[in-house]
Amino acid sequence: MGSTKTETTKSTMDPFQEKVLDYLYDKTYAIAETPYEGYAGTTVAEMDPLMKAAYEGYGGLTTPEEYAAAADVYSGIAAETPEQRMARVRGYQDMYTEGVIDPMMAQAERRRAQERVGEAAGVTKAGAFGNVRRGVFEGEREAAYDTQRDLMVSELMQKGLSYGEAAVAAENQAKMAGALGMTSTAGAAKKDELSNLSAMMTAGSIPMDIESAKLKEAYDKFMMEKQYPLASLSGMFSAAGLIPAGIGATTTTQRDPYGGMSAFGGMLGGLGSAGKGYAAMAPFFGGSDVRLKENISPQGSVNGINFYTWDWNDAAKKSGLSEGITFGVMAQELEKSHPDLVVVGDHGYRMVNYSGVEDITGVRAGG
Repeated sequence: MGSTKTETTKSTMDPFQEKVLDYLYDKTYAIAETPYEGYAGTTVAEMDPLMKAAYEGYGGLTTPEEYAAAADVYSGIAAETPEQRMARVRGYQDMYTEGVIDPMMAQAERRRAQERVGEAAGVTKAGAFGNVRRGVFEGEREAAYDTQRDLMVSELMQKGLSYGEAAVAAENQAKMAGALGMTSTAGAAKKDELSNLSAMMTAGSIPMDIESAKLKEAYDKFMMEKQYPLASLSGMFSAAGLIPAGIGATTTTQRDPYGGMSAFGGMLGGLGSAGKGYAAMAPFFGGSDVRLKENISPQGSVNGINFYTWDWNDAAKKSGLSEGITFGVMAQELEKSHPDLVVVGDHGYRMVNYSGVEDITGVRAGG
C-alpha cells in the first residue's frame, strides 16, 4: 500500500470583504442600540370653522322628530375634540395591534427560534468558526434580527394608525349617512337648508384635507428619517452579497461586483415571510449623483442599465452621503431612461430608487 500525504492550506479573508464585514458589524450594533423615539406631533387635523358651522347647523335642526335624532348625531360629531377623536383612532389601532402585529411578532419569534437551532447545528457541523468568531457571527445575526424586527413593528404601527383613522372616518360617515337617511322624509321645507349645510361641509373639508396632508407629510418625513439608517443598512447587505463558503479552510477568494457576502444578506432575511428585508416594505433610495463620485469604473450593463464602482469625493463626504458600498449606477445617466427611479433630495443631489433598479435588472446595488 502507498503512503497518503495530507496538506492543509490556510486561507485568509479577502481584505475588501473583511473591511465590509467590520463596517457592517459596527453599523448593525449602532442602529440596534438606538433608543426608540415615538412621534410627538399631531396626526389629526383640527376641524375647519366652516365645517364646524355646518355641523352646528345640522345640530340646530329641531323638527320633525327625525331632525332631532339627526341633530344628536351631528352635534356629537361637532363637539368631538381632536383628543377624543385620537382616542377613538387608538382604539382601532389597538385592535390592529392585537389582530395583526402581535400574531406576526409571535410568528417571527418562532421562526427565529427555529433558525437559531439550524444555525447552531450548521456551524457545529462545519467546524468553521472558533468560539470568538462564532460569538461574533451569532451576535451579528441577533442584532440584524432585532433591527429588522423593530423596522417591521414601526411599519405595522404606521399601518395601524392609518387603519384607525380610516375606521373612525368611516364610522362618522356611517353616522352622518344614517342621520341624512332619517331626514329624507322630513319634508321639502328643509331640503334647501340641508343642501346649504351640505355645501358648507364640502367647502369646509377642503382646507381640512389640506391640513391633514401637511400633518401626514410631517409624519412621513419623521418616519423616513427614522427608517433611513435601516434602509441604508439593508442596501449595504444587499450589495455585499455572498461570503465564500469555508472560511478558515482551503478556499479561492474572488470579488464579484454583482455579489458579495450573503451571510450578511441572510441576517436581514432571517424573518422569513414576516419580514423579507426592507425592500419588501419600502423602496431604498441611495445617493448616486455623479457629482459625488470619482475614480468611476464601468462594471457591465444589464437590461440597458450600466453599473459602476467608484470612490466618494469630498463633496459626498461633506454632504454626509459618503457611507455605503460604492457599487451602483450614475443617477444622471439613469434619469434619461428611467426618470421615475431618480429623485432630488433636500440636499440638492440626485438619489436613486435601488429597489426599482433591482426589479428591472435583478442586480442588488447601492451607493
